[in-house]
Amino acid sequence: MKPITVLWSDGVSEADAKESIGAMRDFLRYVQDVAHDQDIGLAPIVLRPYGNWILKDTNGQEAYHSFRWYWESSLDQDTGQVSAATFIEIVRYEPWQQVDPHLDLALLHTDLRNDVTETTGAFPSVFACTEPDLVAVISLCHLAQIADNDLRLRCLRSLVMHNFGRLVGLPTGLQCKDRARKGEPDAAAGMSERACAMPCIMYEAQSIDELMAIATARKDDSPFLCDPCQEVMRSIVFSLHFSPN
Repeated sequence: MKPITVLWSDGVSEADAKESIGAMRDFLRYVQDVAHDQDIGLAPIVLRPYGNWILKDTNGQEAYHSFRWYWESSLDQDTGQVSAATFIEIVRYEPWQQVDPHLDLALLHTDLRNDVTETTGAFPSVFACTEPDLVAVISLCHLAQIADNDLRLRCLRSLVMHNFGRLVGLPTGLQCKDRARKGEPDAAAGMSERACAMPCIMYEAQSIDELMAIATARKDDSPFLCDPCQEVMRSIVFSLHFSPN
């Protein structure tokens, strides 16, 4: 698997950054356990917590000089929302992706606008947006609605695990069901293999209430995957054995 870089904006607290890194490490241990169960010797997966980094010896004007530049360059000043489409394209063309292909998981304190997938009406505010095999960008701003700090952190773990799953190729069960309802080609056939529902971590929460339901349904801190998602995860791990990148 490609190295994974964890980034966060300067408005993300140290506690939230640590919780997110812990969630990533737990998921990576789960991936290694899946490999072990299949007698696959998966190479160690590198996790790089770079945080709110700044390049040395720059004047603060150059492109890609800091992580702050990424989200400020994606920020719509009129709405206060980061454009997910712009952020993803910035990551796609960053110089380090060319010489050292890697996965990014970015945590933002600002609101996030989904202008990547087709939607009706105004661009909605979302918890996160992920481009598989490239970057997952997660907004923490909606979690402030949760008064109980322990519950808020559990919801953050769920968001991180869900979007890391998407990053490595796990499908979102809710999206599969939506496609089937719309009668899209091959959607119904794929449901038996790919559809999932709560409390699977790959069920895509559409509200704070759903996110809290998923977070509290897990019995421990491990990723909670339904049987179809576990099967897909085994296939992903098998493919990683033959293609480290």
